[in-house]
Amino acid sequence: GDERERLLFAIDHVGAKVTPYMTRDNTVLVCKRAEGNKYRRAREWNIPVVTAHWLTDLLLGNMSALSQIENAKYQQFNMPSPFRMDYSLVSHLMNAWKMPINITQESHERAKRSAAA
Repeated sequence: GDERERLLFAIDHVGAKVTPYMTRDNTVLVCKRAEGNKYRRAREWNIPVVTAHWLTDLLLGNMSALSQIENAKYQQFNMPSPFRMDYSLVSHLMNAWKMPINITQESHERAKRSAAA
């Protein structure tokens, strides 16, 4: 469903390739749960297994995630929100949402009149 579409989008946008099969040639497995045949094969073949959080970090420009693929934060399976974002990676984008917009009462009244017309 929706999560799979988001995952495919993320994989495509980081420049990776999706394969419908699991072989020793795969370089990483992204999965939601630590279970299933692909998961077992990846572990058996020493292929890193990560959650969607790893992809999200890459999408946000955290290229160090490539060398931290075994980091515990990318191994937290069964999370309720697998696409959670680390906002500290994009704090410069979030700053605008924290700044109040100051307008005068006169400007507010003018905008209300304009919207009503």
